[in-house]
Amino acid sequence: MAINLSKVKQGDVFKTQNGEYMGYWFSESFSKYKHKLYNLKNESETYWYSNEGECGDDSKKGEFNLVEKVEKIESLSEEEKLLIENAKKEAIAAQKTTSPQSTQSSNSIEGWAIVLKVFGWFTLLGCIVAFFVLLEDRYLDDMAWLPLVIGIILIVIKQVEFILRGRSRGFHLITEEVKRQLPPLPKVGLLNLFIQHTSAALSINENADPDVRVDMESIFNHLVKEREPYYEHVFEGDDDMPAHAKSSIIGASLSIPITDGRLNLGTWQGIYLCEFRNYGGSRRVVATIIGE
Repeated sequence: MAINLSKVKQGDVFKTQNGEYMGYWFSESFSKYKHKLYNLKNESETYWYSNEGECGDDSKKGEFNLVEKVEKIESLSEEEKLLIENAKKEAIAAQKTTSPQSTQSSNSIEGWAIVLKVFGWFTLLGCIVAFFVLLEDRYLDDMAWLPLVIGIILIVIKQVEFILRGRSRGFHLITEEVKRQLPPLPKVGLLNLFIQHTSAALSINENADPDVRVDMESIFNHLVKEREPYYEHVFEGDDDMPAHAKSSIIGASLSIPITDGRLNLGTWQGIYLCEFRNYGGSRRVVATIIGE
């Protein structure tokens, strides 16, 4: 059965070559692989797909390519039926909390946005050139400023939001989970990650020895103790006010350079989710990609 994701919508479910079920999440228009789908059995496992259902992850192509859209669930097992029904319920709930917008109208808006952006950049270039010409004729002979102008015009900013699955209190290595959520990266640029919470944080630290994460939890519990007598914000639990303080100490955002289309982390560096609540639940992150 031919796959066509050009009109995909929330709640749609597809079967992969290896028998997994992938639910539609969202789309963007920056590359060939523009549709993000997630594994119904493991929501943290996500991949980008082309309109034809080809998986954008080179290591998963073939086994995770989409082979059919699940239209009828009568012939499926009870476990498979439950997975798909839950995915559709979540899609309905999401539509109630966000403004309804069809994929087709969204693509039209994106198309006009691209046209207006190109027009705006060329207008800016014309204004800059005119400014230098009017300022002094020698700028016509000295074109050293031109590469700078062209570089500014070629800068592209992308932004996506994604959900990190809920984790227990502590420091967690999430580098690979973050990578799976990102669109294709530019050759050179900068990634900024911002967590939209006040009781968790993001950090860069040791990616090899898990004892480091255990020690980090012990250190912060020693630095910021629970049930201090001077706390006034106490009605959300003993772990809440310390979580706010720890979040401010580490910070809600971090930036990572992008080189040759990949995150340019050091050999022993990894991205940490610093979860300071006992039951913090899922965490939302905004990823902003600046590059050319």
